[in-house]
Amino acid sequence: MTKKISRKRRLPEKCYAVTTEGGVTGIINWKPCWSRRKAGFFFKSIDCLFMDLQERCNFLSKEFNRLNGKVTPSELNDFIFTFTEQIENLESHHARQDILVQIDDIRKAVAASPFLQRTQEWPGGYPGDFQTIHYMLSGINKAVPGTLSYAIEEYFLQSSICDQHKNKVGEQARLIRETLQQKPGARILSVGCGTSEDILQCLPEAALADCHFTLVDIDPMALHYSMERLRPIADKITLIEGNIYRIIKRLTGTFDLIIIGGVFDYLEDKVIIAIINELTGRLREKGKLFFTNIAEGNPYRVCMEYLASWILIERSHAAIEELLQKSKATDLPYDIRKEEAGLTWLITLSNEGATCRV
Repeated sequence: MTKKISRKRRLPEKCYAVTTEGGVTGIINWKPCWSRRKAGFFFKSIDCLFMDLQERCNFLSKEFNRLNGKVTPSELNDFIFTFTEQIENLESHHARQDILVQIDDIRKAVAASPFLQRTQEWPGGYPGDFQTIHYMLSGINKAVPGTLSYAIEEYFLQSSICDQHKNKVGEQARLIRETLQQKPGARILSVGCGTSEDILQCLPEAALADCHFTLVDIDPMALHYSMERLRPIADKITLIEGNIYRIIKRLTGTFDLIIIGGVFDYLEDKVIIAIINELTGRLREKGKLFFTNIAEGNPYRVCMEYLASWILIERSHAAIEELLQKSKATDLPYDIRKEEAGLTWLITLSNEGATCRV
């Protein structure tokens, strides 16, 4: 045995992890014995876990290599199911980075899909950049027809995980349209506006209405792209570049509708609570704050994290309620429900008071 044991650390349920200079290499479920007589059994257990990681990943590689350009959606779905099941099993004993090393051949192969390549490399510099979101919303397959990469790209572009984003945008557009119809002089704030697809869907109504939009995004290219799309109502738009958490104090005035679509998928609880506290205080009478969050139990999580590199913070209904209870918005009526695909929470807070709580 040539592996050098540098230290060990305690894990839950009487498991023990043995760590080498390269990181955690194995886990056993009994207390290690350092006697010469029993050490062989101990090291054998570690080797078995290494073999388990390699064997499972080799199995996945062989299953993937069975696929070709003529793969049916059913066959591809079977592989995705198997891939998800095997990776979830490996996650119980191995770090994500160790698993990624072992499935690197699969990741390189699926990156032949331009969409999967984007979601691995994030050329915009951050996960969920506006160009990738536009890619999802358009549903246009940019891979070479008749190839495996085309089938893979089509599978994900037509999947429920992409549908949930379209559903979110549709709900945001509905709220914008409703606000324009019911509130003369409507002021609408869009945080993390990205492509501004929701406003674009309401462009005819916005062009005729007495209204003003404030668009906030950390990416100046997203703001430029939004303005190009919304050029007919450019005189009704204010752009603010920056992280909402840092520039929130610079916002002026109050709003009839505040939209935060998808941003909270990447933020810690304490940051979300601070944002909710600040923005609910900027609501006008009968104003609404709308935000979304990917729901706990996302069936595409493994594919997003391992075939792509897209990690989201999932939250349960109870976790969403806890965020609201810990914020200063506890006195505001709220609604929590899932969009049609059942993968994302849609949360609406309403200011029913007569005055804005600034």
